Amino acid sequence: MSGNSTTQPSRPFLSIVSKWQWLPITVVAFCSACTIWAWLAMLRVEDESIHQTTIRAGSDASNEIQSRMESRNFALARMASRWKAQGDSPLDLWEQDAMSIIRDYAGFQAIGWTSPNFRVERIVPLKGNEQALGLDHTKLPSRKAALDLAKELGGIALTPPINLVQGGKGFLVDVPFNVKEEFGGYIVGVYRANSLFRQILSKDIAPGYQITVHDETVELFRRMDQEIQPRWLHKMSITIANRHWIVQIAPLKSTIQKLQSQMPARLAISGFTLSVLFGLTLFLAQAARRRASELNLANDLLSQHVREQQYAEQLLSSLNTQLRQKNREMEQFVYSASHDLKSPLVTILGYLSYVVKDVESNRHDRLVEFCNSIQRAASDMRKNIDDLLELSRVGRAIDKNSTVNLSDLFNSLVQQFEVQITNANATVQVDKDWLTIPGDELRLRQLFQNLLGNALKYGKSADGTTSIEIGSNSDDNEICIFIRDHGAGVAPEYRERIFDLFHQLDSSHDGTGVGLAIVKRASEVHKGRTWLEETPGGGCTFKTSLPLNVVSPNESNTRN
Repeated sequence: MSGNSTTQPSRPFLSIVSKWQWLPITVVAFCSACTIWAWLAMLRVEDESIHQTTIRAGSDASNEIQSRMESRNFALARMASRWKAQGDSPLDLWEQDAMSIIRDYAGFQAIGWTSPNFRVERIVPLKGNEQALGLDHTKLPSRKAALDLAKELGGIALTPPINLVQGGKGFLVDVPFNVKEEFGGYIVGVYRANSLFRQILSKDIAPGYQITVHDETVELFRRMDQEIQPRWLHKMSITIANRHWIVQIAPLKSTIQKLQSQMPARLAISGFTLSVLFGLTLFLAQAARRRASELNLANDLLSQHVREQQYAEQLLSSLNTQLRQKNREMEQFVYSASHDLKSPLVTILGYLSYVVKDVESNRHDRLVEFCNSIQRAASDMRKNIDDLLELSRVGRAIDKNSTVNLSDLFNSLVQQFEVQITNANATVQVDKDWLTIPGDELRLRQLFQNLLGNALKYGKSADGTTSIEIGSNSDDNEICIFIRDHGAGVAPEYRERIFDLFHQLDSSHDGTGVGLAIVKRASEVHKGRTWLEETPGGGCTFKTSLPLNVVSPNESNTRN
């Protein structure tokens, strides 16, 4: 009896553990794997950062060597060109010229002149270079080969690394030149490698990096001879005249320590700790969550059903409202379109009946007049149809989620109407400060093109001048753009009706009465509106308000 009483209470707990323990274990394993992955990813990012930093440092060093050597070679080439231009170079002037280059460009061991028979005839400074004076390059194959190559190329040539007669390792830069169509020899720049590269690669160039320069397999220079890790070594090739140098760069141990951080190790420790804590918390929460899940599920289903019912009712009401509005618009559109299309058609039929009667009576004197009238009526009908097609396209945006720079838009419109502005002797003043707003550029261009054209057509004041102002006011939610003229204006009772289809107050001007209907539709698809106010002192001010967080015209068209 006592044995049974001790084992019975533990069975429900063991069943819960056996049933649910796999989830916390899986979560701990997954989180640990993610931690390892993140740790390795951070190490890779850190390694890549060090690698990219090394590449940038190597580029700086290579570019510095390339530019400094090119400037020195160019100075030698200018010296040779001066000798060629003068036809002769007296010794004192030549020495002054050479010393000037040596002072301006650090790193020269000496500058000399080698005659066409390959003998060193001049050299400065003489002190420390006495052994090079009178040196015969024909006895030194590598130097002789570089001189021959320079003469063959007609340009600068470098020797491979050589042991200088002055002592130490270096190289020569040979610049051939002609004097009065005869070969004048070579201007030769002598460089001691260590002195040159110490000047070029100062402490400010790639600090904290070991840099070596090789000509093929021969090392010319090494800065900071310390132990490095081969995996960080980066090689770059540069070309100086006919020689290809390899610049090798690698960060020092101290530099790597500065570039590395403790974040990967901290991430690993924190990630494993959080994984264990999260798994333990999940394990303890399983029993309570399992008991409450059925009730929560039932509540969720009920709430979802209620929300769906409410949404369906709201959607149905909105669709009914939109349908009634569209039906009213369609009735107005059909009535207006049929009336304005019927008028030129009646004219055409009337004149055609006259043509038939005149042809039957063999009377031809009025046929041209009748045909011209028929052509004018047909042109009016075509213009009406084109405007109706344009009105139908306004609600279909072509560029979703785009933005419009209003400054560019209005400057473009002023250029577009340049001829009309000149013919009307008009002045158009446009604000300078404009926002970039969300919207469809084509539809907004149609909107303001019609308003500007309307102002040019009807905006002439009593004194015969036309003055138009374009500006805006804005806040955080919307922008209000106005186009103001000082013409005859519109009576208050007509200020809403002018936006109706085919409605014209002044029939003396050309037009179909569709322009302002396009304006109204274009502003509506942008969730805005356009209205007319009287200009102080007389005239019309058309205002268009557009929201700055507007729903895209495509979405508006889809909903409609």
